[in-house]
Amino acid sequence: MHERTRAPDRFRPTQPTSEAWHELSRFVIDTRAGETRRAGQRGDAANGDRSG
Repeated sequence: MHERTRAPDRFRPTQPTSEAWHELSRFVIDTRAGETRRAGQRGDAANGDRSG
């Protein structure tokens, strides 16, 4: 996937920001771990909670 380095402008918006990518990766990890307690239980600092 070395085409990303010279991707056209129309493909740029689809690239996730570092923050969005971080959230996505975190969500994937949590899902794979069998933890779907996001956007529901607050105060879950161990899971990188950002709801409260």
